[in-house]
Amino acid sequence: MQPESFLSRKQLASTTTRELVLPFAWIWPILIWSAIGNREIHNNVQQLTFSSASPLMRQLPAQWVAGFIVTLIMASGAALRFAIDGDTVGLLALFSAAFFIPSLALASGVWSGTSKLFEILYMVIWYLGPLNKVPGLDFIGSHSNGYPQFFIPFSIALIAFAIFGRARQLRN
Repeated sequence: MQPESFLSRKQLASTTTRELVLPFAWIWPILIWSAIGNREIHNNVQQLTFSSASPLMRQLPAQWVAGFIVTLIMASGAALRFAIDGDTVGLLALFSAAFFIPSLALASGVWSGTSKLFEILYMVIWYLGPLNKVPGLDFIGSHSNGYPQFFIPFSIALIAFAIFGRARQLRN
């Protein structure tokens, strides 16, 4: 009887981490992510920022990496839980979502010039997907595998879209 109860506790811990801990851990830094890609416009320093050496290939990736690090730090407990449990599907979903969130923030910030677009989009996707079990929007993998086959290529497209948008801003 001992191994079965241990297994059920392990499954309960993993399920709780996927369905409750990770979604709520990834709502707290929304204000940090929402500034990615638009901080220089919000603070009216775009002329200084865009005139520096290689703003497209240095500053934009630095902003995305900072957002990625924040995302991973907020999910570090869940990543540890998945690693201990040997949950490779959970780890893949976690890294896919960690790749997606700053990519969405970067593209939204560059193209809108404000933090509001990302805040609204992220809250809607977060509420419908991980919390309300809408399958295609569950990027965290709280009730599914997280759809990394969609969110990783989509994140790469969002990054390319942000680079194109920033290059357009630099030309103007």
